[in-house]
Amino acid sequence: MGAPPPAFAGLGGREEEQRPPETAGEEEQRPPEAAGEEEQRPPEAAGEEEQRPPEAAGEEEQRPPEAAGEEDGYDLSLDEMRALTVQRVRFAMGLPLLKCAVQDLAQKTKNFVSRSLVLGEVVSMADMATGVKCGIVYWLFGGAIRNVGSPEHVTKWFQPLQKQKYTGMFAMTERGHRSNVRGIQTEATVDLSAQEFVIDTPCENAEKMYIGNAMYRNYAAVFAQLIVDGRSQGPHCFIVLVRDENGSLYPGVTAIDRRMYKEGLHGVDNGMVIFDKVRIPRENPLDKFGSVAPDRQYHSPTRNKSARFSAMLAALTPSRLAVAFQAMGAMKVCRGPRG
Repeated sequence: MGAPPPAFAGLGGREEEQRPPETAGEEEQRPPEAAGEEEQRPPEAAGEEEQRPPEAAGEEEQRPPEAAGEEDGYDLSLDEMRALTVQRVRFAMGLPLLKCAVQDLAQKTKNFVSRSLVLGEVVSMADMATGVKCGIVYWLFGGAIRNVGSPEHVTKWFQPLQKQKYTGMFAMTERGHRSNVRGIQTEATVDLSAQEFVIDTPCENAEKMYIGNAMYRNYAAVFAQLIVDGRSQGPHCFIVLVRDENGSLYPGVTAIDRRMYKEGLHGVDNGMVIFDKVRIPRENPLDKFGSVAPDRQYHSPTRNKSARFSAMLAALTPSRLAVAFQAMGAMKVCRGPRG
């Protein structure tokens, strides 16, 4: 057999037996000046560590922020960590595998739910904040459009989302109702004279809480009680502009950062969102389960309000399952392999 390639040179047995005699005795046969090299090296070499210039000695401290925090991100400020996570989301969602998953969601191809859940788990194992934000934008906000909206809504809203033309948030949770979605208090009142809906936060308990992407995103999928002629038709979902292309809040919208109340996931910007009679076009309700005709008549394929509410939430179940899969990914990373 010939000698192994350099990359495997250390795998052929004990090196001492295989090296030639002159190599085997190298340590004993080296000349005196080599044997005493350590003692005879010049002072500048002996004190090299102590004498290195200040810029070398302080190299670690003088690294730029992006270099200092490139290994673990712990040296980044909160705003820097958020900006880095946004970049990671854009990069991740541009990968062919994830682009294919979003396309599967749009077309509802076979087994698209299971594939999307597994991909969400893997992304969260790589970086939890990136996984959470991807889930908010594509599986919560995008999932609401895909599952509660009409085909026209998918064309208008979901396709630009696939191309990362804009981003969104999912605004369901409120201060007062917690997990009682049926009891949300944000109101969406129809104003057919202006061909608009008016989104309003009538009280403190109706403030949207713990909303991911609240501080930077453009649109929100807002769940509110649909009010027609003074009567509630139950919770419905509405696309509401929160910020314009320049990042400025839309008139009537207030977003409050909750940065001081978080212990982890600093890359995710959670906030509180309040609406003060914000007007949206008549086409913005996601009306797969209910719509308002020009004559103010409410129409729904499911006449019973409770059944309609259950069908609407059932359509969002895959998006909520993603949260559990992301948590499993995080637990696998924390636990590590079995020893």
